[in-house]
Amino acid sequence: SKKKMAEIARDAILYGGKDVAKAQKAAEDLLQKLIAAGCDEAKAAPLSRKAAASLNEARSVIVVLCGEGDGAQEPNFDRFWRYLKRSADRVDQLTTAVLDIGDGALGALVAKRFEELGSTPITDSEKVINALKPTASSTTEVQERLCVLYASQTGNAECIAKDVKTEIEARSPSCSVVVKPLDAWRERIDGTELIGKGATCIIIASTTGNGDAPDNGERFWRYVRKRAQPSDLLEGVRYCVLGLGDTNYDKFCHVGKVLDGRFAEVGASRFYKLGCADEAMGLEHAVDPWLNGLWPSLFSLGLIGDGSVREKVDLGSEVPVSKCCSTDHAGLLLRGFDVDKFLRENPRGLDEAQLPKLREASSTEVSVEEDNGRAGAFSAIRPFEAPVVGASVLADANGRRVVHVELDLTQSGARYEPGDSVGVRCPNDHESLQAAAAALGVKEVSSVELIHNADLSAAPSRSVLRALAGWCSDTKERDLCLALASRPAGKLLYDACVARPRLKAYELLAALPSCRPPSEQALAGALPRLSARYYSVASSPLTEDGAARKEVVSLCFSVVRYEAGAGTNAAHSLQGADRIYARKGLCTTWLDELVKPVLAGKTITDRVPCFLKPSEAFALPEDPDAPIIMVGPGTGVAPFVGFLEHRARKRRATAVSA
Repeated sequence: SKKKMAEIARDAILYGGKDVAKAQKAAEDLLQKLIAAGCDEAKAAPLSRKAAASLNEARSVIVVLCGEGDGAQEPNFDRFWRYLKRSADRVDQLTTAVLDIGDGALGALVAKRFEELGSTPITDSEKVINALKPTASSTTEVQERLCVLYASQTGNAECIAKDVKTEIEARSPSCSVVVKPLDAWRERIDGTELIGKGATCIIIASTTGNGDAPDNGERFWRYVRKRAQPSDLLEGVRYCVLGLGDTNYDKFCHVGKVLDGRFAEVGASRFYKLGCADEAMGLEHAVDPWLNGLWPSLFSLGLIGDGSVREKVDLGSEVPVSKCCSTDHAGLLLRGFDVDKFLRENPRGLDEAQLPKLREASSTEVSVEEDNGRAGAFSAIRPFEAPVVGASVLADANGRRVVHVELDLTQSGARYEPGDSVGVRCPNDHESLQAAAAALGVKEVSSVELIHNADLSAAPSRSVLRALAGWCSDTKERDLCLALASRPAGKLLYDACVARPRLKAYELLAALPSCRPPSEQALAGALPRLSARYYSVASSPLTEDGAARKEVVSLCFSVVRYEAGAGTNAAHSLQGADRIYARKGLCTTWLDELVKPVLAGKTITDRVPCFLKPSEAFALPEDPDAPIIMVGPGTGVAPFVGFLEHRARKRRATAVSA
């Protein structure tokens, strides 16, 4: 029926301009035509900043304007236009019609901006009506589908999502599972959106910063949290949520918790409890038990075969590290592993029931939306190679080194503002690439994927361990990898040998002389993705007199240095002193080394692969005299340096003008 129309734009007609009353009358006349043509849910609403922010979630929108010139109009339109000009959100899914019953100048501006953001313009009135009519899929029978959607900043949530897909398909080979970033929720399968009626969704969501959503889940995060969303927005959707977070931050698992509650508020049905995993304690301590309960829940829905089979079998218990590992040797603790002792404590042996399923190689294609607008044409997938034009050391004492770097973004087309951040795509370091080359039996690594896109410094996950085991010709080395990957038997062994010392994948490779990955591509595919690191903008784009712009951006960062491994022996009843491992941050160390010649007064030709990440919420008020209170828990003062510099230069320009 007409009342079951799918995905109509909630504010299908937006009106405004200089003469709001005339634009509203035209919009209401058009609304009646749409209703008569079968678009029962179409609505008319005034232009506003909120309407502009919602465009990337609409399907079709008509904008009715009654403008005068291209200058200031009435306040609601001005707020709409300011947001639209600054927006970095693509609206490729949107079809737009702009009808200007004024002098036409305003309509031309809005239509041009829509096209710049990727919308498809329509001008014929019949096409306008057809665009707003229900899709064919809205009247067909609902199809059940199983989706695993992740919001992942560093790759942990993505890896877990892919492991879930592998496990489900291993338990039920006929079940096809879709794995996508959360921001792909509008992608269609058989004519229906991923999070649409009939969908069963498993959401794996990380929390970044102090309660923020990862980049590939940010759009959906904004969309679903809008209080104006109807209570039946996700009616017919079944879901469960696993949140990943860090208890060192106040808003632990904030994104996962909010999504879990919000889905229920807008009509979705929770089929399994919320899970919260703490990176500070080791994600697997919460992830593994949560997954063990997921399989029976999916089985009860009829989506997979008997998912409780594994749980009906006694899988044994955790093997104490003191029972299978000696400490009378130098180097990594895992070098003292004795598989025979491990198997005596684990009578089931290293069988399939205890191990993760072999996962297909990770795709090198990353589903991240291309930035646009102020961000220019560059993104995490295609970073801009920025010249380094300045550097200085702000502090270097008491074990803390803080460096200030200036990058020239002029040729990128980006237009940054204080409050934005810059993503830096650093490569793997020399030490890790040497270890990879040795394992591959080559002089040096040549694969772009392995150098730039695979994270050799990440802790080896259970899936990575399973892959490495398959490439070991030595049975003891293979069994070590399998023991570390086994659950529950190897859980404590993993904590002592991998989690606490922050073991890196390349260090494990170096400790397995017989491990020979078949190719650079195979090794890169087994590893998690090397993510961009984000740094707050610490400068103003204005020149010192405030009269012009310069796209030279400043970043400030602390060179990360820390120690890992303390407390391991006490936690696992091991003899002797703890093995302490000196650790360093991958990207900050790389940046620090890169700019050292600049610090010595030299010019360098090396570039920094980077891209601008605009912020819509974290920005200065437009009024330069509005008082502000700046609080930076966890972020430091770097962004506020940019705020203060920007205010000072704007005031300087105003004073000169006056």
